[in-house]
Amino acid sequence: TAIRVPEGLNGDEIIKTAIKEYDTVFAGGQGALKGKIIRFGHLGYMDDADIDAGLDALKGSLAKMGFKA
Repeated sequence: TAIRVPEGLNGDEIIKTAIKEYDTVFAGGQGALKGKIIRFGHLGYMDDADIDAGLDALKGSLAKMGFKA
């Protein structure tokens, strides 16, 4: 699932924060979308807890970068 990065933020920095702070890996955009989207992978066996953990990592990473929902 591709997620558009909020204006003023960089997707690559969100990804770095998620890895460092939450041990969660997101993929970045490619080509013209580099830094503008992040990709949330959910192939294979996943349950609600896995999705919740990924969303929590995304939410926390955005907050650490100053984004307020």
